[in-house]
Amino acid sequence: MIDIHIHIVPEIDDGSRSVEESRYMLLQAADGGTTGMIVTPHCNIRGYFENYNGQELQRTLEAFAELAKETVPQMQIGFGQEVYGTEDAPELIRDGRLLTMNNTRYVLMEFPFDSSFSYMSEILYRTKGYGFLPIVAHPERYDVIQTYPWLVEEWLDEGLGIQVNKGSILGRFGADPYEAVMYLLTHGMVHICASDAHRTNTRTSYMNEVQEALQEEFGRRYARLLLEDNPGRVWNGEPLKLPKDL
Repeated sequence: MIDIHIHIVPEIDDGSRSVEESRYMLLQAADGGTTGMIVTPHCNIRGYFENYNGQELQRTLEAFAELAKETVPQMQIGFGQEVYGTEDAPELIRDGRLLTMNNTRYVLMEFPFDSSFSYMSEILYRTKGYGFLPIVAHPERYDVIQTYPWLVEEWLDEGLGIQVNKGSILGRFGADPYEAVMYLLTHGMVHICASDAHRTNTRTSYMNEVQEALQEEFGRRYARLLLEDNPGRVWNGEPLKLPKDL
């Protein structure tokens, strides 16, 4: 499996709090069947986690890559960010101030949970207009999608990627995200499932449990699409597929 949404780089956001915690998260990931990951620290959250591209960020990411090489030598590491969808985020991405996924045109984007559908869409479409390929992080956690999950079909029609969280599928964020994510999965509206891991004891990097849940509910081919095939396409900058394409 390839995990394309994980907060494992130490002391850079609200994820891993130390090198040792990152080391243990790497071991958990490997034990749970993950063979590659695109690390995605929060960024563009002014006053909290800014993490704009530059020498300091690159040194931090390279130090993590060295830690991963020492801890789990077989783990493939790519760099990205979870971009906070501010009004100027599309221009910051265009100008190289924020990172894309593994140096491809894909960019992982998140929003405040109470954002309107029109606001999120405007930011996403403007980003796409600059030639990038937005992947919407955990849409099942946004209030408007919990109420109207079928709106995600518009994002799919616009060629956006849809990534849902392991914890949502396992019911760990509560009933509303669970019901929304099950709607999206049942209607074939998801490209990728990722861990969005932050810790070693909650929201972990261990992916085997969601792999088993997806296989049991939707079958092995669907689970492979979400956990292996499409994440691999993000890694390589290739077009994503939906379950209807299987």
